[in-house]
Amino acid sequence: MAEPVNIKGTRNGLVILFDSNADYDEIKNYLHKKMQSAKGFFKGAKFTLQNHNDIPENYRSEIEEICTQYGLIRSEEKIELPNFANNTTDKKNDFSSVKRNKTPEPPGEQTLLIKRTLRSGHSIKYNGHVVVMGDVHAGAEIIAGGNVMVLGRLSGVVHAGATGDVTAKVVANKLCPTQLRIGPAIVTSPDEEPQYPEIAKLHNGQIMVEKFVPSKM
Repeated sequence: MAEPVNIKGTRNGLVILFDSNADYDEIKNYLHKKMQSAKGFFKGAKFTLQNHNDIPENYRSEIEEICTQYGLIRSEEKIELPNFANNTTDKKNDFSSVKRNKTPEPPGEQTLLIKRTLRSGHSIKYNGHVVVMGDVHAGAEIIAGGNVMVLGRLSGVVHAGATGDVTAKVVANKLCPTQLRIGPAIVTSPDEEPQYPEIAKLHNGQIMVEKFVPSKM
């Protein structure tokens, strides 16, 4: 893991992972910076620590205290990561490290609803569908096993069908991502500002974008 601390979002809360090669002061300082830069984004979320057995008990207590200082709530039950997101690669390798099934199974109707804007540095990984009731700023990313729907402006990185679902779609009120990926196909941001909601989907192995008509979703 390239970063001393990596925070993964799930439908049940946050999983906080640590680099076993980093020293405690580095972990603690980085966690403080991570929480401060989030500006309340994680407030009210449940969290659990993972791969923390290498950290002494008194240090673990300090780490939990840091999290609670920023409004997080320690979960009494362990929060599990989705199988495809349980990796420890750095952010720039997230796309290439997602395992793809040769015969992908439909992600079903499991949906993660995010009732806030995703700002730069935020990363969401979920095995089902993802719906964002806000904007996705440049520098934020969403990796979903199913569809992605953004009710505001999508300016970040998005990967729908990350586990191999080539029927996945991306819908946004303003679809202008830095990078858009569906299954194995990838495109970059359009040159023109979209004037209406759009939907992106695969057609003959290529990503096509058209005006969004709800009845055709």
